[in-house]
This record gives sequence, structure tokens and C-alpha cells, in this order.
Amino acid sequence: MDKIPIYSPRQVSAGSFFGGPIALVYFLHNNFKRLGNNAAAAQTLLWGILFNIALLGAMILVPAKHFPHYVLPLAYSLAAQGIANAKQMKKEAIVDSPQFCFQSNWRVLGFTVAFLVGTVLLWFPIIFVLFQFHIINPN
Repeated sequence: MDKIPIYSPRQVSAGSFFGGPIALVYFLHNNFKRLGNNAAAAQTLLWGILFNIALLGAMILVPAKHFPHYVLPLAYSLAAQGIANAKQMKKEAIVDSPQFCFQSNWRVLGFTVAFLVGTVLLWFPIIFVLFQFHIINPN
């Protein structure tokens, strides 16, 4: 029997930090689906969409000059790692599992890059329009 690959909590955290908040939703959602928890997978999508909207709003309101750029990604990637540890499987549980194995790090890297590019392509036009109408100010 083939083992089902899932993302470890560290893979979820790293992918979320470098791939952005949409990647966070993907990694957690994918794990819940592979673990057979479809209700949690659906909840992850709902809360993930709301989180991404709230995060975009927070980024608009936070003064860029006085706020380190890494704080928000660090916070949400650590939160994602905590969710993966608490609600999914810890690294040790994946190692000991006869049913599950680790997802490839190359796959994590590929999705991380894809989601980073996707996030930039999605958010850039929104932020650009907000700059154009002086809703947010880069200074």
C-alpha cells in the first residue's frame, strides 16, 4: 500500500512564510483533505479567504516606514505551523505512521514559488489602484 504524502508542520511554515498567505491556506487545506477531514478543509478555505482579505487590509493600514516587513509573514507562518502541529500531524507522528509520509521538499518549493508569484500577480493590481486613488501612501 502506498503512503499518503502530507506536509509536515515545518513545510507548512516555510511554504507559508516564503509563498505568502494564499500558500498557507493551500498547505493546510491540502493536509486536511489528505487526512480525510473534509469539514476542516472547508473551514480552512473559508477562514483562509477571510484571513487574506483582513491581511490585505492590515497591510494597507500599517505604516510601512515604522513596521518591519517580516513581522506579518513570520506571525502567520508560525500560526500555520501551530495549526499543523495541533490539528494535523506532528513530524514524529508522520515518521511513525504506516499510512502517511512526508511530502517532497521539491514539491513544497515548487508550490511556494508558484504561490509567491500568484500572490504578487493578484495583490499588485489591488495595491496599485489603492496607490493611484491615494487610499494608501507609500511614504
